[in-house]
Amino acid sequence: MMGIKKNIAVLKDTIKRGGAIECINLIRDHFKWIALKKYLKVKFRNENYVIIEVQGNKMYIDLEDPGISRTLLLYGVHEKIQTDIMKNILKSGMTVLDIGGNIGYYVLIEASLVGKYGKVYAIEPDPRNFKLLNMNIKLNELDQIVRTYQYAISSGRGIKKFYLTVNRNYPSMLDVKEWSDYMTRKMRNVKIDEMNVETISVDDFVAMENILPDVIRMDIEGYEIEAIKGMTITLNNMKKDSYLFFEFHPILLKNPTQKIKEVLEIIYNSGFRIFKVVQNNTVVNISKQTTLHECLRTILRFKAPGVFFYKG
Repeated sequence: MMGIKKNIAVLKDTIKRGGAIECINLIRDHFKWIALKKYLKVKFRNENYVIIEVQGNKMYIDLEDPGISRTLLLYGVHEKIQTDIMKNILKSGMTVLDIGGNIGYYVLIEASLVGKYGKVYAIEPDPRNFKLLNMNIKLNELDQIVRTYQYAISSGRGIKKFYLTVNRNYPSMLDVKEWSDYMTRKMRNVKIDEMNVETISVDDFVAMENILPDVIRMDIEGYEIEAIKGMTITLNNMKKDSYLFFEFHPILLKNPTQKIKEVLEIIYNSGFRIFKVVQNNTVVNISKQTTLHECLRTILRFKAPGVFFYKG
């Protein structure tokens, strides 16, 4: 019942912020989701986990998850433009570090494309997501390509508070002091629990596993600022023709401008440059000549853009 009340609160908040067309689409999709849930509950004898086809892979999704599971059931894709860009980036034999592996949407795509000569290292702290992530890897027989780790990525080793949410793709480790007003309202609606998690930096993880990624994908709901501070050695060591796909979350941060500027400088000083910024159906192509300040302004235009970097 608590989950239902929180979902209704999220729906009301979205309707309040959205325009007429967005609200109509949201309500339509909400009732479509309810109808599909009822149908699948009957078909699979009241099981919460059901298998669907997603981007050429089979995936278990959770019918009680109003987040990424709902999105995949309704549309069969999550972040379509970002997904297509990743598909173009990934090549056979690559090593991928996936930070915030969630239930495995991107991890399965990465593993399928890097193939038997590549490796995917997937890091996911949420125990619910970690379980589904491993189920999905096994379901697609990708155990030899993907290794999973139940850590949270931060600027160093330690123990941090981690906030669980009703939506499986909303959990966050962002410190309460750093929450924007929007983040405060959001967590009031969707937070269901909190727990302590073990943290590790990317630099420590890469050294521990003795790897050097060709691609790093990261989506950790606002905590990317701290994570980037702990990957300076890795970013500097990554070779030419390496890629980063980081989702930034200006809307979740109390003072996003200075924080994002600081980590962009870290990334730029390691030789990477932004080439695309994506939010929903909007794509901004960035030239090599674009200054860091102009890139920062572009990122801050959006709520939670996917930002692609390339080291040439």
